[in-house]
Amino acid sequence: MRKLFPVFLALTLAACGAPSLPPPSLISQVQFLNEIQAGSPGATAVDQQGNIYAAQQDGSIRVINKEGKQVATLPVQDQKGRRILKKPAGIAIDNDLIYVTDNALDHVAIFSTNGEFLDAFGKSGKGPKEFDEPRGIKVYQGVIYVADYGNDRIQLFGSNGVFLKIIDGPPIPKATAAMSEEEAAKLTNQGSKNRIKEPIDVAVDFQGQLYVVDEDAQQVKIYDHNGNFIAIMPETFKPLSVEITPDGIYVADSESYSIKKFSLDRKLLFSFGSKGEARAQFKSMDSLTADSQGRIYLTDRGKGLIHAFLPEKGRLTQPWEMLPPPVSTKWLANVNTIAGRGVWDGKTSIYTIDSKKNAILKITDGIIANSIQLNDISPVALALEKSGDLLVLDGKGKRVVRMTADGTIVSTFGSPGSAAGKLSKPTDLAVNSKGIIFIADRGNEWVQAFSSDGVFLNVLRDTTAAPLDEPIAISLDDKDNLYVLDADRMMVAAYSPEGKPMYVFGRKGDSPGDFDDPVDIYATTQEVFVLDNDTENIKVFSNEGRFLRAIGIPGDSKGEFNSPTAITPMGKTAFAVSDDDNKRIQILANVYTPMQTKGLAAEGGMHSVKLIWQPKDEPYISTYTILRSDLADQAFEPIGTTESTAFTDNTALPDKDYFYRVAAIAENGNQGPPGDTAGALSTKYIPAAPSNIEALPEEWKITLKWEPSTEGFVTEYMVYRKDDGEKTVIGKTSVPSFTQDSLSADTPYFYMVSAVSSDGVEGEAAIVRTSTKTSSKPPLSIDVIAMTNIFSNTYKIYETEGVGKIKITNNTGSAISKIKVTFTVKEFMDFSSEEEVDTLNPGEFKDVSLKVVFNNKILNVTEDTPVQTEITASYYLNSELKTINKNHKINIYEKHRMSWDEQGRFATFITPKDPILLEFIRSVVTQYPDAEDTLQRAAAIFNSLGSLGVTYMQDPSNPYQVTSGITDFVDYIQYPRETLQRKSGDCDDLVALYAASLESLGIQALAVEIPGHMLMIFSTGVEASSDNYTMNDWYIIKDGMLWVPVETTLVGSSFITAWEKGSGNYYAWKEKGLSLVDLRESWGVYKPASLPDIPWRPGIVTRENIEEKFNNEFQTVRKISVQTKIRKYRNTLETDANNEQALLQIGIIYAKAGETGEAVKAFSRILENTPNHAGALNNIGNVHFIDGKYEEAKTAYLNASQAEPDDALVWINLARCNLHLNLQNEAKDAFTKAQELDPQVSSKYRGMSLKLMSTL
Repeated sequence: MRKLFPVFLALTLAACGAPSLPPPSLISQVQFLNEIQAGSPGATAVDQQGNIYAAQQDGSIRVINKEGKQVATLPVQDQKGRRILKKPAGIAIDNDLIYVTDNALDHVAIFSTNGEFLDAFGKSGKGPKEFDEPRGIKVYQGVIYVADYGNDRIQLFGSNGVFLKIIDGPPIPKATAAMSEEEAAKLTNQGSKNRIKEPIDVAVDFQGQLYVVDEDAQQVKIYDHNGNFIAIMPETFKPLSVEITPDGIYVADSESYSIKKFSLDRKLLFSFGSKGEARAQFKSMDSLTADSQGRIYLTDRGKGLIHAFLPEKGRLTQPWEMLPPPVSTKWLANVNTIAGRGVWDGKTSIYTIDSKKNAILKITDGIIANSIQLNDISPVALALEKSGDLLVLDGKGKRVVRMTADGTIVSTFGSPGSAAGKLSKPTDLAVNSKGIIFIADRGNEWVQAFSSDGVFLNVLRDTTAAPLDEPIAISLDDKDNLYVLDADRMMVAAYSPEGKPMYVFGRKGDSPGDFDDPVDIYATTQEVFVLDNDTENIKVFSNEGRFLRAIGIPGDSKGEFNSPTAITPMGKTAFAVSDDDNKRIQILANVYTPMQTKGLAAEGGMHSVKLIWQPKDEPYISTYTILRSDLADQAFEPIGTTESTAFTDNTALPDKDYFYRVAAIAENGNQGPPGDTAGALSTKYIPAAPSNIEALPEEWKITLKWEPSTEGFVTEYMVYRKDDGEKTVIGKTSVPSFTQDSLSADTPYFYMVSAVSSDGVEGEAAIVRTSTKTSSKPPLSIDVIAMTNIFSNTYKIYETEGVGKIKITNNTGSAISKIKVTFTVKEFMDFSSEEEVDTLNPGEFKDVSLKVVFNNKILNVTEDTPVQTEITASYYLNSELKTINKNHKINIYEKHRMSWDEQGRFATFITPKDPILLEFIRSVVTQYPDAEDTLQRAAAIFNSLGSLGVTYMQDPSNPYQVTSGITDFVDYIQYPRETLQRKSGDCDDLVALYAASLESLGIQALAVEIPGHMLMIFSTGVEASSDNYTMNDWYIIKDGMLWVPVETTLVGSSFITAWEKGSGNYYAWKEKGLSLVDLRESWGVYKPASLPDIPWRPGIVTRENIEEKFNNEFQTVRKISVQTKIRKYRNTLETDANNEQALLQIGIIYAKAGETGEAVKAFSRILENTPNHAGALNNIGNVHFIDGKYEEAKTAYLNASQAEPDDALVWINLARCNLHLNLQNEAKDAFTKAQELDPQVSSKYRGMSLKLMSTL
């Protein structure tokens, strides 16, 4: 699409004789919108979404969106490869269907708007539904109009191709004998001019008039819907296309290269456009179309463009000004079976006769659902009673058989004969609304009436003309009028519900409404349908016998018949035709357009308008659409539908005028034009006074309650208080209650409550009087919500966590501001803690946390001490200080106390920085320089405690087994220094001692609680192996690391014994209530206690004492440690025996553990595969160096330096080894080489650098 700015064409042309110029017209504005690239476009059409469908010279049709981009192409072949588009000449769009004429294939193709090919109708020829180069096409309210160029006519079809009729213009008048040749020729010539010849386009206006572009005459000719010539469009010279919009008629004139707009009464308004290469000029004019927004599109194949314009709009045709289109017919379905007469069940099924199989078929939704086989019955016709029973007319048995829907015979009546009540050659039957059964009898030449139980009532034979001779079919309309088809007399005789002859119509002949071989009939309130086997169509008459139209033509396509035998009505508009030679039943529907509704009356109500109108005598109406407008002369929009002749508009806004119209909608058909206008005013809602109002008084407030409004229009309630005769608004509420605070106690009050509607109208007020109650509470109350006892060992925590919470409540009717709340514990606080409540409204309460700063006296508490706290709330009222006091008793516990409601408190007793503990632990660890890992040091510490004489002793008064499960019990726990001093403690005391000892060395410990007992675990710092190895559950795995459980109550036994017992307890309780106390995390809240310095120190424990007592257990622990560390590397070697990294790590671990022989083995295995492995050679040198084998070490270092000459550390190791061998120069050379590789060597190894300084 070319991006062009809008321009306005204001065109006027002087009256001159130049044929290339358009004729003079009024000046009007036409906005040029854009140029749309469209290939080689011909015919075009635009859908509701603004997509343009443009036919191309190659036979395709492009789909171009409103942005100018091609988004699709309609298929030119169907799924079987058959050509469906070859030379498209016209396009029309109706709802979601696209119709395309093809003047090479002589048919109309039908597509969905998503591009799916649906169907095609027509073929080459001159008969009905045959074409010779079809051109333009239009669809108006379900009727398709096709310009049949070569056949000089316009053909009309239903929405899916059912033939309706042909319009070719009025017949040429015949000359009379009295006319001269000249007069006869003139008459013939004039008659020929009014006929259609070579039509290339067609349009339909809103009065149903056809505008035909006649190429032969180069005129636009106008005809009514019956084909009568009306007029010729003026001021057109060489028209090629015509388009009609709600505000006018547009004609593309290729003589003047202009588009002309006419009013709907065919007066030229203006024209625009010209020939040329510039913007908005045309190189060729090929087709004209319009969209729903009034935009005009001209196809210009010469430029390969579509020009888009927006002309100034004129007066729009209103829906109520439109005339209905002619009644059309559409195909619904085919049922592939041969059948005779039938009857509809009033729902979704028909029963029909299969005479060959002597059966009754039930067809539901187009499918044979059931077959009732008949015995000794020869069915010729069917009827259905209100009860649902079938009446089968038995031609062989001369009787009527009543049966249920499944074929069970209920009763019969009738017998052979020629007397009244007898049957000779029965042909058809029908049942009226009263249950009277009519039977046509061609043998007795009459129609008889029977009661529902078979009693003879009457004979109908006389007509308003000759008596009945061969009645072969009968039908009843909705008013119980009876119509009898007489095959011999070629007529239809009508009888009133009482049986009185009314009139006859029909005759044998060659006119469209004449009979040749009528075989069946059905009637509605307005029309009578007669099926003719010989003409192979259905002739439709008014109830008075006036011929209206014909349905169908000979053939085998949709809406075509080949020897039809029966017609069965199916509701208000649908019917089924038994089409014998085509071996099918066709289900069709008449497409009606109702006339305008009459007698509309509107009555305004509260938030609504009620509408009623006259019922219409059109049986095919299914619903009514209600249209509304704010102004009588503006557009009306749909607001609802109804099946009745009354409607209430509940969306009407109050105090506003509305105007309404009603349009009827036909079943399977169109919406008719809206009827006359009626207007009304919707009124506002005035709410009633609230009912059952009551007042609920309290000391300082009053609550009002009332019944809510049930009308649904109340949006809020206004609440007033009357004081000294003056009414004041005190609030609004959307709920049926209201509370007023800040009142005085023991005081009368007067209230008024009124409802306000959504219209803003306030209704009358309800009144209530009451008095507040006498006050029985203090103005301000203090309630203790929670108050905890104080643990002196964690006294600082109360500065942030607080000791409790109180609630301060305002019991008065007025707000109280600046309330100061203080809290004091005498002797243990230097200053009271203080909080301020900014404001408390009447009845409001607030919680206040009590945070306390204790002084150091609390550390001197040696016994659990009860104390009184004091809470004070004070405020000023009228400059007078008001004070409320409250006392509350709590306990201050001495420093050894804790409760197990918060396990983290236990961390307070873990004191790793206590100098007494630190000195003792350091004195032990320094004796184990070879304890190179956590497990070994932990074992040495545990065994040192045993050597010191520390033992387990259960607390006789409060054993942990009892207190640990009672969260509100206050337990007694020793600090680690006290356990060392007393050399005994229960399980929690020993856990505290051992955990503090390990934490003093940086070894992480966790306390483990199991029901009735406590042990602990510590981290080895060793990662767990990938196979989760735990040394048969001696270790535990936590956070990917190996931890060791220790049963501290076994202090005095060996570490391994305590470890074994600890792991057993841990795994026994792991899934049964075990919990961990993370001491480091708990220290974030519960800091280790600060203890005073004392002169006492524990005795000295030597390594000899430990080794003697525990039989050199240290070596065993070291082996376990080594095996644990190397296990994951051994696992690697099981799958990769020569993994150098695993062997290297194993060697390093052995070396650090002092097992140098094993270390050398591991490194040597590397050299077996990689002799020059620098890492292995260097580490062998390190092992020899540790063992004091300096010559062997030197050899290994030299080999490593040759394998990795750029490794500075290897040269450093070689320099150190040479120093030990007193080889100063060689040491200097090695150190110099290291410096060259890494200049930082001198600073990193300053000691060596100083020793070698003299030689350097």
